[in-house]
Amino acid sequence: MKLDERGNLDRCRVDFTPVSDAAKELAKEIKLVTNDVLMSLGTLVDVQTDPHVRRLLAIAMSEYEGACMWAVKGMTAEGFAHGATQQAGTPTVDPSSQQGPNVGGTQQPQRP
Repeated sequence: MKLDERGNLDRCRVDFTPVSDAAKELAKEIKLVTNDVLMSLGTLVDVQTDPHVRRLLAIAMSEYEGACMWAVKGMTAEGFAHGATQQAGTPTVDPSSQQGPNVGGTQQPQRP
């Protein structure tokens, strides 16, 4: 990991790391899919009366948001293999479907 101008580990990436257009599009799609999932989980939280269930769903939302952040941070890290974004395909979600993201053209199994 690089150091910032003050000699500290550059954990927050003071210097911008340029990424490919494909990586930008994949990062955007990951964020959009995450927003869809978070909205669904938020709807579930709103109708729960048991505080324990609400807490568990809130934790799930926080963890999902964190996963999105780490995925995008990994994609923008120095040393990321940008050609991999073209091989991985772009995840897509059909909002009218009850199925998960379609990654690389292969429909994921239907969730219960």
